[in-house]
Amino acid sequence: MNQAYADAPRYALRVLIAVGIVVGLATVVYLIWRLSRVLLVVFAAILVAVLLDGLARLVSHYTRLPRNLSLGLVVLLMGAGTLMAIVLAGPAITDQISQLSERIPQAAARLKETLGQYPWGRILLQRASRPETLVPSATDILGQISGVFSVLTNMVVIGLIGLYLAFSPGTYLSGLVRLLPKPARPRGRQVLGYLGHALRWWLVGRFSAMAAVGILTTLGLELIHMPLALGLGIIAGLLSFEPYIGPIASVIPAVLIALVEGPIMVIYVVGVYSIVQFLEGNIITPVIQKRVISLPPAVLLTAQVLLGVLFGLFGLLLATPLTVVVIIVVQMLYVQDVLGDSVQLLGEPH
Repeated sequence: MNQAYADAPRYALRVLIAVGIVVGLATVVYLIWRLSRVLLVVFAAILVAVLLDGLARLVSHYTRLPRNLSLGLVVLLMGAGTLMAIVLAGPAITDQISQLSERIPQAAARLKETLGQYPWGRILLQRASRPETLVPSATDILGQISGVFSVLTNMVVIGLIGLYLAFSPGTYLSGLVRLLPKPARPRGRQVLGYLGHALRWWLVGRFSAMAAVGILTTLGLELIHMPLALGLGIIAGLLSFEPYIGPIASVIPAVLIALVEGPIMVIYVVGVYSIVQFLEGNIITPVIQKRVISLPPAVLLTAQVLLGVLFGLFGLLLATPLTVVVIIVVQMLYVQDVLGDSVQLLGEPH
């Protein structure tokens, strides 16, 4: 009995410690959830900083200029290039995007009318709750102008944060590493360095592939005399930033417009997109990015769906780089450090 009384304070202390740990973890999870969108903006800014840093290193390597001067030159050239593209190609792109916003709903309405001519089509339309809502009308698109301003604001914030991070990455990395215990700091710096390396390769591969997909799609659609080839090519290039889901989504507006031209045009359009995606996956990406960061399709699709459901389009866009970060952290800090197993890190040369 005396022993039980003696052990009671120790047991109570252990219970209090366990409760404190659970409450602490729950608080951290709650804060992360509440700040998740802010954290996504910060992560997007980090990607911008990684991209600028990689371009600055490239310029510095070939010009022998100091890093910050090279970075300033990169920012200046990117700004001048964007301004030139807006002045030279802006009117044509705006015109085609405007036509797309009008013709896609018209094509969807025609598809609905065509399906209504067949018994199986009428059954399909009846089972769809509101077929007309599958594709937004021109009025709906114009009504979302406030959302455009919100996106532009986020882009400006992401760009500014990314620029500050790129100009003095050492300051922020050192501050982050100092939060770790002294024995863990060398490993922490190594992990952060490799994450930067992997994300840099991934970004180079993605943007290069996006440019190639956009150009090839535009040229292919021009060859088959598809209307609005430039606008559809731009959409294909932008959506290819997101693997698997992006290429599938880019085909939908093209097929809808091709339906107006006739079934033969639909076959041609599907053929063009299939050829472009085959070239992108089997030739363009491996050539551009020798250290290909290849993610398991099931893992990547799960991450895309999960982040898309939780955070919408913004989460979907960041799903792939976030998956890259999570896999590398697990490989280095758990598989290598905890389990002691050797593993080929994501992005390492084969």
